[in-house]
Amino acid sequence: MTPTKITTYEYQHTDLKVYKAVFDDNWNSVRKIFDEHPELRIKPINKWLETPLMIAMGTDRSHDFVKNLLASLSSDNLISDALDAENMVKNTALHFATHVGNTIDATLVLSYSSKPEMILHKNEDKISPLLYASRLGKKNKLLEFLLLKIGVLNPPTSGIPARSLLSGDLLGPAIEGEFLELALELTKNYSRTTFTQKRDLQRSLVMLAKKPELFLSGSKLGFWGRLIYSVLPDGSETMHDEKRSQRHVQDEESIYKAKNFFCCKSTSAVLFKRILQYLASPIMNIYDMKITHRQAKELVKQMCKSIIEETNDKEVIWLNLVPTIFIAVEYGIYEVIEECILAYPRVTWATSLGDDAVFLFHSAISNRQEQVYNLVYQMSSHKTFLASHLHEETGENALHIVAKMAPAQRLMNINGAALRMQRELQWFKEIETNFVKPKFKHAYNKKNETPKMVFLDQHKELLKEGQEWMKDTASSSTVVATLIVTMAFAVAFAVPGGTNDGRPVYLDKGAFMLFIISDAIALFSSATSVLMFLGILTSRYSADDFLYTLPQRMTIGLVFLFLSLAATLVAFSATLSLVLQDKVTWIAAPLLAVTSIPVGLFAVLQFPLLVNLVYSTYGPSIFGKQNKRMLH
Repeated sequence: MTPTKITTYEYQHTDLKVYKAVFDDNWNSVRKIFDEHPELRIKPINKWLETPLMIAMGTDRSHDFVKNLLASLSSDNLISDALDAENMVKNTALHFATHVGNTIDATLVLSYSSKPEMILHKNEDKISPLLYASRLGKKNKLLEFLLLKIGVLNPPTSGIPARSLLSGDLLGPAIEGEFLELALELTKNYSRTTFTQKRDLQRSLVMLAKKPELFLSGSKLGFWGRLIYSVLPDGSETMHDEKRSQRHVQDEESIYKAKNFFCCKSTSAVLFKRILQYLASPIMNIYDMKITHRQAKELVKQMCKSIIEETNDKEVIWLNLVPTIFIAVEYGIYEVIEECILAYPRVTWATSLGDDAVFLFHSAISNRQEQVYNLVYQMSSHKTFLASHLHEETGENALHIVAKMAPAQRLMNINGAALRMQRELQWFKEIETNFVKPKFKHAYNKKNETPKMVFLDQHKELLKEGQEWMKDTASSSTVVATLIVTMAFAVAFAVPGGTNDGRPVYLDKGAFMLFIISDAIALFSSATSVLMFLGILTSRYSADDFLYTLPQRMTIGLVFLFLSLAATLVAFSATLSLVLQDKVTWIAAPLLAVTSIPVGLFAVLQFPLLVNLVYSTYGPSIFGKQNKRMLH
């Protein structure tokens, strides 16, 4: 784009000095220039048509310069010209401030303006200052201020088109900034008066489908976190209170009379939050998370309802919901897919848009999204059809699809190449055993490949990495276990205190019996551990061995290695206690504390691996395939 030709001055004496003053936040250095040439205050000073105000607000540090410049412009009635000025891509000064999160100067600029609609002004890329602010992060202060200023929470000083509230100008930023309660207000109360564009809600639905952190399926909660989550309320009492106290708004004037969503809380919810603040911050975070999850699900449900009720056009409904569910599959947001299917069950039969069209179920398999797979699996009619479906271009069935390599982002969530290989095998065995018909298990695709052939070819690198990981882990563990075997065997014949006529001197001491028992446990445990690790080192390392055989051996080896290490340290402590008991009577307690240090370090370093192995091999299957809400 060619810049507009403008009146210029001597670059060295004007523009360069203004530039330097802006970045140095030094208003006084250019005050004389501005007095001599007042038009310089609103004149573009570079080839991108950026004015001094734009550049200053974009620095997010030249606050004094902005303050003095605005005051100067206001005294000469040039504020509107400065605020309405656009650069090459139609960005205003407010765009510059919101893009960098400059709350101070954005607040100051809006205090000089009587036109809150400037917050919705779109640049060449169709981005408004409000949308820029929403991208700064979750519930930031700048976005909250802009929402208040625009008049959503309070009556505006000038009219803003009501339809803009749902045309992406406000709903999108509210979702992007995670002001879900505001988004719910918009979709529930204003949809019938403001829904004017067919794809408005579709964009917002897609935005939600790309935010797994707003749903339980995308939250990383451990065992205790999920337990606490299950017993906490979800804030639904607040929602019910609002339903009883506020009816759906039917006209544009009522839009601005909506209850302040930041302050609208039921007494019980506020009391509960205050109690939690004094008890524990982690519990408070989980409580807020649960409220967010409930609001996000309710928002998806309301959007789907609005899309279906506002139009009877099947094609429009299809074009709104289909992209949403396939993006939700990619991100693994089970709740979005569930709400879309409940609102419009026919969407279950949709295929992805694009050249390689696939069904929802096949997409769940390809993306390794077990919760989506479980959801669709229970619908018997859909499952029966897909179990025998062949892709027209490739001739592949569901087993061919699952035989291909999982997306990298899904595998990276699993620690260790061996466990990744095991998870891939679990998926393959699940589809082979419980989904496809027997005649398709050895069917050929158009490349004359069976599912097993595809699996081995696609996973040969992962198989190699799994072999190396198993060998390295087993080799290093074998060295430790062998040392413990050697020490435990040797000390069994060199008992502390020696012997008297073949009888141990400390035979009648309790600590001596602890030594003997601990040493025996160390010897037998370490010997068992060595045998397990040798079994791994001498394995044939076929793909199927990674499903149960190799993880079993690794689990047993690590368990007995930990037991032998703990027993060895107990035996050593018992020996020192016997030898020093006459000199240091209080030695037992310090020895116990010192002994716990290496045992604790081993637990910290190796237990996560052991837990993952046990849970992945012996834990509950990831394929639950149950959901009471869905209809067959």
